[in-house]
Amino acid sequence: MPFLDHIVSAVNAQLATGLSKCFSPEKIKVYGITESVLDSSAAQEGARPIRYPIVVDNNGEGTMVAIDDRFDIILYHKLESITTTLDATKGFGDSLGNYFEQANFGMMVASFREKTGKTASWLESIVKDEMPQSFTLNNKATGKRLFKASLKPLVSNFDKYVLLQREYTEAAVAFPHIVFFEIKYRIESSYKAGCFQCNCV
Repeated sequence: MPFLDHIVSAVNAQLATGLSKCFSPEKIKVYGITESVLDSSAAQEGARPIRYPIVVDNNGEGTMVAIDDRFDIILYHKLESITTTLDATKGFGDSLGNYFEQANFGMMVASFREKTGKTASWLESIVKDEMPQSFTLNNKATGKRLFKASLKPLVSNFDKYVLLQREYTEAAVAFPHIVFFEIKYRIESSYKAGCFQCNCV
């Protein structure tokens, strides 16, 4: 699906603005789409490799996503799958038709109970309430619409111990003061097949 990085950036911008009603803006940390990595440097000293999420830029440089108590709430995203179907009835002549795509994400949310004084379920409701429902991306040069997408929250997972073990190898215990949960969501979009090129934006 094209423009996922743009869409997630728009999600983060709206979340940061909305969450600032509950938290100080400087205490909110949002990250984009992450990948899991294994840091093998510890293995040289006899320890097992360490796994953690990072945000990778287009130059291949990574930024570690940490559960950092300098912030009240921390968010990051994980792309899980993309499903694509082709609606050939929308095409005619040499046109292929329209692609309909669904990108499935997990949004990881971390916080600290002593900072927020709130439960995980309360925070989950606030985050979902601030998630935008739709996006439109226009061509900067022409102003014409390139892409439109909708966002749908799905199921949330509050199994903190399992989630911490999955995301961070070093999280040996589910620390009571840490709030950690996952909100599954889906981005749906439709666009004309064959209209996107490597240099389209």
